[in-house]
Formats: sequence, C-alpha cells, structure tokens
Amino acid sequence: SLEHALSYERLDKMSRPDSVQARLVLNDLHSFLGIRSYKTMKKIPCLILQPCPVQPTPKDTLAKGMVYENSEVLAVMTDLGGKFPPVLDRVNSKEKIQIVPYETLVEFNAQLATYGIEAVLGEEEMEVLVIEEIE
Repeated sequence: SLEHALSYERLDKMSRPDSVQARLVLNDLHSFLGIRSYKTMKKIPCLILQPCPVQPTPKDTLAKGMVYENSEVLAVMTDLGGKFPPVLDRVNSKEKIQIVPYETLVEFNAQLATYGIEAVLGEEEMEVLVIEEIE
C-alpha cells in the first residue's frame, strides 16, 4: 500500500498527441497541488563512471551476470538500483559490460576495472527535477 499515492485520470472528448496530453496533465497536477516543476542543472553528490587503466581480471565463467549494452545503460540501471547516488557516465563506452551482483563500491569497481572503468563518488553538475510549492 502506498501512503501518499495519488490516482488521476484525465478524460477529454478531443484526441491529442501524447506529448500535448502529458503537458495538460502536468498543468492539472500543478494547479491541484499548488506546485510548479522544472528541470535545471545543479551540483549534486553522484557516482561518476570514468576511464581507468584496464585491469585484466580472470572472469569467473560460472558467474553469469547481467549484460549491459554499453556504459550509458549501465549508468541508468545502476542509478535505478538505488545503492548509490545518481550516476554520471563519463566513459561513453559502446562495449558490452557484464556485471554480477555486488554489495559494495569496491566489489563493483573490481568488475568495472576489467572494462577500463572506475566508479568514484563525487559532486558534479547534473540535470535535476525541481518541485516547489507555490506560495
């Protein structure tokens, strides 16, 4: 059960493109809740994927991990995992990356080093969604 859930549906006689309908729904929510929202750049704590020297590591052939199409997909999925702050991809690798489950940043980095990637905690400018109450 969700403690602060909100259910909302907008039914209109006029058919509109999804992007237009989404904007109308967002405007409704802004009005109903007395808020405004916008995207901006802000320096925030994040996990930065950056290049490092490749560390040849004997891969455990028995341990089959999740295969990510590239470093951008790895960044998004790591971000969604919630173990670390938002992830910023500074590697932009197009190589497939296989990662077995891990618990710590040290364990994650041990696997990333095979691909010439390291994950470091830092602060960088990232796009954020700001939601403010209208006074």
